[in-house]
Amino acid sequence: TLAAQGIAPLVLLQNRDSIYMRRLKRNQEPTGWFSLGRDRFLVNNTPPTVKLQTYLTWLEHGGEALCALYGFCSAGVDPDGEVELADTVQRYIRALHDLFGLRHKSDDDFQVFTFKSLDFLNDSYYRKPPGLHLARLVREGHSVYSPKGKTIYVPMMDLNRTVEEAMHYLMGSEMATGPSFRDFLDRIHYFACGFLASKLINPNRHTPSGDEMRDRLTQIRASASGKQRKKLSRQEEAFEFALRFLTVRRRSGRWAEEEIAPVLKSDAETVFAVSRQVGYAVGAALYAAYDRGEVSGANLRRYAFQQRDPFFLMDGEV
Repeated sequence: TLAAQGIAPLVLLQNRDSIYMRRLKRNQEPTGWFSLGRDRFLVNNTPPTVKLQTYLTWLEHGGEALCALYGFCSAGVDPDGEVELADTVQRYIRALHDLFGLRHKSDDDFQVFTFKSLDFLNDSYYRKPPGLHLARLVREGHSVYSPKGKTIYVPMMDLNRTVEEAMHYLMGSEMATGPSFRDFLDRIHYFACGFLASKLINPNRHTPSGDEMRDRLTQIRASASGKQRKKLSRQEEAFEFALRFLTVRRRSGRWAEEEIAPVLKSDAETVFAVSRQVGYAVGAALYAAYDRGEVSGANLRRYAFQQRDPFFLMDGEV
């Protein structure tokens, strides 16, 4: 060994956050080469925030995103070449196959698009309803699944939204885009299934609880800046209407359509946001019940693939 030969090993460390922050506090240059004594050296060339963001990008978006966004590719991969996204989506789909115990469901008959390629919107399907509504959502930055060409669109390859749309692909379900109460309920079910699937893959995913929505409403309404208040008005309406809807349901377990009429009479984007928020709340409650052992995997499969009631299995949960 080196020690037996009287040769001290040289230790090279890289990007120590504690030293980086310490030098910043002392108004010293945090990057460069530093001697730590006893044949130990350090090179700092990346801020801790960049390291953290890269790690979060990998967790949320996968290796393809690191390549697409930052050019960080594994050996032998051309960072300027085409990033193959379908393999990642197929892995998510196969994971959902296993989780839901699915049989005879296709896992490779789909297309994937991101914000870099919106050519699929040139199809005439997207010039009139329901495709027109899906095109609007795409242009507003939402992820969607379109039955036209079995298309999965995600602005970026983040884990949560990609799994959501992979689930909608497996369901073979087109999102209801109409203004009726039935369409509203169908969208809740649609979003609940997507959120549930993403929660099964990523248990750390979070959506605001009722109490958190109320707290957020208080913060928005206490905002001193009129400009900021206007910017957050959409979220304010979505939380307010979602809470109203859930309150009506908890009160009686049923509701008259006129009780929900103010929600449905709002603009299309708000109605969409409310149905998504309620759907996410239902999906989170379903996952919690499953995690506690109160709902079986077979029941989850039946919920997602065999019926349309968004509150099936959910009495007393939301």
